[in-house]
Amino acid sequence: MPGLIESSQVGVREDLSNVISVADAASTPLTSMIRKGKKLGNTKFEWQADDYEAPDANSVVDGTDVDVATDADDGTDAPTISENYESGDLGSKIENASRKRVRLENYGHYFRRAFRVSTLAEDVSDVAGQASELARGMAKKSTELKRSMEKVLLGTQDAATQGASSGYTTRGLGSWTNSAHYGVVDGYYQPNTAAIKRVLTADTLQASDVQDVLEGIFLETGQSQGLHLIAGTALRRAFSDLVANSVTISNHPTVVRNVNQTDDGTFRSTIDVFQGDFGSVSVHPDLFTPSVNTGYVCDPSKMELRYGFLPRSRKLTNNGGGEGRYIEAFGGLVVDNPKTLGRIKINDGA
Repeated sequence: MPGLIESSQVGVREDLSNVISVADAASTPLTSMIRKGKKLGNTKFEWQADDYEAPDANSVVDGTDVDVATDADDGTDAPTISENYESGDLGSKIENASRKRVRLENYGHYFRRAFRVSTLAEDVSDVAGQASELARGMAKKSTELKRSMEKVLLGTQDAATQGASSGYTTRGLGSWTNSAHYGVVDGYYQPNTAAIKRVLTADTLQASDVQDVLEGIFLETGQSQGLHLIAGTALRRAFSDLVANSVTISNHPTVVRNVNQTDDGTFRSTIDVFQGDFGSVSVHPDLFTPSVNTGYVCDPSKMELRYGFLPRSRKLTNNGGGEGRYIEAFGGLVVDNPKTLGRIKINDGA
């Protein structure tokens, strides 16, 4: 039985404009901005992350030999947050330069959307604004597939292998920014605690909260950079209200705010970029965050969407009911190093 038959078509033989407007055509900023990585070789994929040692201020005594008998670390133990060389003289020790290098992993995620159009719906009926229901279905399902990918990448789910009733699941940003979801091996590679910020209500979000997140990321990366906030709608509005709390504080972050009053009396007010002491954040509203109160601070250039196969279409068997297609993709999220991430959340009880 086709999903669309002639008798149920909307718009047939009516005096309509030749334009079909799709409601809820939201953008997918994260999926659009992150890199498209190399082809996956398996459903489970891995990559490596590394970190620097703490700086050593000791001066090496001239003529001192390297102490080959005192290895600071043989590299057999997994790195921990407290592990460093600050108590000793690095200049006199043999080091394992790769002791903090670990493997991070994730699974791919299988996305699919299908539809069918009856013969009369495709070849006989004249629908306003639509030359082909089949072509229209392909375009619409492709957009829906991308929206599903955005929702998954921003989700709180952990990575999971396929089960009897569930497919492979890729770990979303909600899990990458939650230390409780990390295993023993990659537990060291999580965002700085200062980069994870929760505020009670939207009107209590302060510019200093955003500063804390930027500082937390800077403490890990050492770089003042241009970042992006993928924000739920409530957090996006709270961000625009930051200027009321920022302009009265001297020596505080600069907020780039667009305020325009046009000739027709329309007033437009929004904050697009937050410029702080440790970098800037461009704000992007997104309908597919886990909640309207949640947002992720990230550098899209340090993330990848790796595909087993890119979105593609396949024909369904036509036994007389009409032409059918399905759109599918298999891909997973790579976060080069979770220490580059941050999260802002308005307390919603979750």
